[in-house]
Amino acid sequence: MATTFVEYTGDGNATKAFSFPSYQQADIKVTVDGTAKTAGNHFNITSYTTTGGGNVVFTSGNIPSSPALIRIFRDTDVD
Repeated sequence: MATTFVEYTGDGNATKAFSFPSYQQADIKVTVDGTAKTAGNHFNITSYTTTGGGNVVFTSGNIPSSPALIRIFRDTDVD
């Protein structure tokens, strides 16, 4: 699979959708203004499927506001 991503500008809303496929939920990564965020700490993934994506839901205190650049992407280990 090729690397796939979606970008948003922070707007104070906790939920951001992504619709690209992945092999496993752990392959989904998130950065805000280029800084990696940690699943289970900064965000959770809901409604996930390997074929249809899901939602990144930022946790309280970690919701990006404008003009933060949010990047949700797939990083699959090919080994």
